[in-house]
Amino acid sequence: MIQRQLTAVAPTMRGFSRIGAIVLVSAGLAACSSVPNWANPARIYDSVAGVFSGDDDDEAFPTVSDVPDRPQTASAESRREAAQGLVADRENARYTDEVIRRGDASTTEVAAAPATPQAAPAPTPAPRPAPPP
Repeated sequence: MIQRQLTAVAPTMRGFSRIGAIVLVSAGLAACSSVPNWANPARIYDSVAGVFSGDDDDEAFPTVSDVPDRPQTASAESRREAAQGLVADRENARYTDEVIRRGDASTTEVAAAPATPQAAPAPTPAPRPAPPP
């Protein structure tokens, strides 16, 4: 008999929880309409959207006639001279097997840790003032 009563109550509780969830979601969505302008995400987006896209309403869109002429390329002789300079630079490069360190030795050394930990001295109590006579 008790088992029968429990099974009859369970579907009703599920229905109430579904209705409660629907009411809660509806109330949450309705609360979004009462957001002040300074905290409204849509207003914030509208005020900064042009910053990120780079669109300015004041400037006209460029036309094809605004494209500059093709720049002049370097002559074949000047390109050959630049290539020869780069080859000479590669041939004159000097390499070394030394390890090159940056900075001086005092900034790169790490201070050695003390060999044994030192105990802090015990604090001495402050002297008490003499009682008034």
